[in-house]
Amino acid sequence: MKEEENDSQTDEKNNSQIINKDILKFLFERGNPILQGILFRILNTSPKERQVIEKIYWRNLVLMQLLLRIGNFLIATLVIRKKFKIPASGFKNSKEYCKWIDEMLSNPDDFLKSFIQETQKTLPQKSPALKSVLREIKSLEKYPPDIRKTKKIGYIENLFKEQIEGLVEMYHLPYNFCPYIENYILFNEIDAPHLNWDIKLEPKKYGVLFTPLGKIGRDWRKNIKEIKWINLKIYSPLSKEEYRIVKKTIKELSERYFPIEISQEIKFYKKPNLYLEILEKMLQRKMKKRELKGYLKMVKEKYGEKEFKETIRKWKEQGLNPYEETIGYTSKEIAKEIFGDEKKAPLVRKIYSEFEKKMLERFFGIKKGKEEKKKRKE
Repeated sequence: MKEEENDSQTDEKNNSQIINKDILKFLFERGNPILQGILFRILNTSPKERQVIEKIYWRNLVLMQLLLRIGNFLIATLVIRKKFKIPASGFKNSKEYCKWIDEMLSNPDDFLKSFIQETQKTLPQKSPALKSVLREIKSLEKYPPDIRKTKKIGYIENLFKEQIEGLVEMYHLPYNFCPYIENYILFNEIDAPHLNWDIKLEPKKYGVLFTPLGKIGRDWRKNIKEIKWINLKIYSPLSKEEYRIVKKTIKELSERYFPIEISQEIKFYKKPNLYLEILEKMLQRKMKKRELKGYLKMVKEKYGEKEFKETIRKWKEQGLNPYEETIGYTSKEIAKEIFGDEKKAPLVRKIYSEFEKKMLERFFGIKKGKEEKKKRKE
């Protein structure tokens, strides 16, 4: 009995080592160096989290292997292979796969015929699904030859994806099993999702569709500023341990790749609406200004600087004031409007000054106080 227990323990250790290597291999093949680095650290620094990730992969792999023992599932995969002219045992190598792709690109009509023939064997003539496919193929004929060909290739790709998604739904699998079932149909390879979630850094700007980080380019460090948001997908209910890993990964990503300014909060006082009103009124404020009188403006514009200076000199000799003061909208008037007391003007100015500093720091990254101190020292 003890020997059996020892054997089972060594098997478990070996399995966990194999899974660990598989996970790392999978991560480094994904082409996302940021997530590779983070998950690599998780796998190597936290034994608990490493065990959780290993269990996820092990459970999913067992699920995939059990699926391949269901006769109807295997029949369904063979039917899909026939529909899309894939060899009964899948492609042996990438050359065969590339040749298949080239055939589809050069002659999509053959693939559509094959799909219809095989579908007619499994579905009755009057079935809505078959009618829908025939209707769609017929609608593609209205396009000019070049566009028609591209449309047909796109439709073949959609049909293939629909077949995979159909299997996932039929056997109540999480959606992240799709690429692994596709890989099994194409290459007869057995693998499963290594995680029940997916976290990606999204580089595109507002209004552009989702693109993985790999599309930015190999040298991602040069393009870090292009990262705009974190995309999280959860494919099945997560355990408490899985949630912890997800939270840890998101926290590390957000702290590392988002600017600090994004998380800065402008704190309001107890009455935010009142202080926003002060801010708005202070922005409209006009100080009393000295402006040249209308006649002198005309002299400057019409006769130039020399004549203007001479006129100013004559006015001063005669004791005339060349300037006039314009009426402004001051902090005293704002204090009277809001608090009903002109004496509260210093409070109005203080609130405005604080908000100005916070807004400069939050929206422009300018720290007013520090810059002024530097200038004084210089």
